[in-house]
Amino acid sequence: MVAEGAINGVVALAATCLLSYRSLIVRSAGIYSQLCSVYGTNKVSDRLNGISAFVEAADAGSFALAAERMRLTRSAVGKSIARLEQRLGVRLFQRTTRSQSLTEDGQAYYERCVRALAELDAGTLALDSGKNEPIGSLRVSVPVLFGRHCAAPVLLAL
Repeated sequence: MVAEGAINGVVALAATCLLSYRSLIVRSAGIYSQLCSVYGTNKVSDRLNGISAFVEAADAGSFALAAERMRLTRSAVGKSIARLEQRLGVRLFQRTTRSQSLTEDGQAYYERCVRALAELDAGTLALDSGKNEPIGSLRVSVPVLFGRHCAAPVLLAL
């Protein structure tokens, strides 16, 4: 009984992991290619660069804390936000030596970015829902004796 349950669990886990990984790669490539066809290859990454760092810095209240949360250097977060500000042509943060706060334009942009990131997350969840059942073939390599005594009875019972 323990061997049957264990093998069923291992097979199910392996199948789920492999198929989830495969479907994630296929979906990601499909979404990326659709975005690239609409905006062009470089424009997609350019438009999204810096937004997550900006939102994290606004939420955290400091570049240092945002960098720590994102596992980046403080300099990388600062440069990312500086490039975003340059691309937008507007100042997003009012910085002093002791504090930082969002400007009026920064607050408006922050609210829209939070909604956009929430929509991206919701889209990812919508794609993932209903895709938890494994499909396709799974090959398992085990010794013949194990297959005869453990796997064959389970497979025959199906």
